[in-house]
Amino acid sequence: MALLSFAGKKEVLGVDIGSSMIKVLELKESDGQLTVLKYAQKDIGSLGIDEKSPEEQKAVYVKSLKDMISSNDFSTKNAAISIAGSSVIVRFVKFPKMDEADLEKTLQFEAEPHIPFDIQEVDMDTQIIGDVEEEGQAKMETVLVASKKDTIREKIEIIEKAGLTPSIIDVDAFALENIYEIKNADTLAKMVMLVNIGASTTTISIVDNGISKVVRDLYTAGNSLTRAIQNNMQVSTEKAEEIKKEYGLSGGGEEESLDSIGESDDIASQIYNHIYPVVRELNSEIQRSIDYFSGQLTNKEINIGKIILTGGSALLKGLPELIGNELRMPVEVFKPLEGADISALKGTDTDMSSPALAVVAGLALRKVGDHK
Repeated sequence: MALLSFAGKKEVLGVDIGSSMIKVLELKESDGQLTVLKYAQKDIGSLGIDEKSPEEQKAVYVKSLKDMISSNDFSTKNAAISIAGSSVIVRFVKFPKMDEADLEKTLQFEAEPHIPFDIQEVDMDTQIIGDVEEEGQAKMETVLVASKKDTIREKIEIIEKAGLTPSIIDVDAFALENIYEIKNADTLAKMVMLVNIGASTTTISIVDNGISKVVRDLYTAGNSLTRAIQNNMQVSTEKAEEIKKEYGLSGGGEEESLDSIGESDDIASQIYNHIYPVVRELNSEIQRSIDYFSGQLTNKEINIGKIILTGGSALLKGLPELIGNELRMPVEVFKPLEGADISALKGTDTDMSSPALAVVAGLALRKVGDHK
């Protein structure tokens, strides 16, 4: 489901503008087989972007993206981008039964009670999931998406100043669902939880029979782990990031060992102790999402088959195992472009099987006019 889709050619570039990395991907899909045509990325975290003003940040995004476009021969300038975080909400709402045309006409009125923002300050979209009956009344389940216009305007401005044409504005969770469905078409009937751990945001969604049922954005993410190391060890952000990638949760240990922070000479154990509380908080939020969804079900038992872990932190040493052990659920790391044809790429040392490519891959497979 895309929040906004503009007129233009069908082909789009996936453009993932993150807090630490910009990624641009041109991708083709045929009968489930993916072919990577072009890919570029830019590390903006190393530019100290967190310490810059909003206008300075925007200038960094524009220049970085413009440089990426000018130095790569992408075949289109139509861009699919996405939003996440506190300025966008996803709600699963039951409206009185009506056809799509009538819903579009009355959406602002029907949606207002469900939107925590001024209704005049948001862009909205909705998709009908199916018909239900509630208290003897015919209703329909819908996915309602709303985002502050300022957030969308800022993304569009970055895209346009970089020389691209905004064609689709999506939501991270739906971009993830898009690429997961294409890669797992034979298992869509199963209920799964997608957990995308980015640098600044973690997106959680529960997908049942190919339809999102719960979508949440959290701020317990990769940067939270880095800050925990930085604050406890009094090192720079760059050094903390290096330590996180080198050791992760490889120190293992029991929860009681949290009391021994600073007492152990084993650096791996100390790092584990520094970042485990963050992972524990993340696990609590995952469990809270499961409990919330379970509470919404009236005639169906919740049966999440597995957690699909993706995003830049998915490969953190020991993280999949720890999440699986604590939540007593199978955890699988999703690598969206693993097995894709990358023969068209030359001179790139990027790991194209990285789980960090999930959002940009989902965006790159969108089509103009695509609202599902």
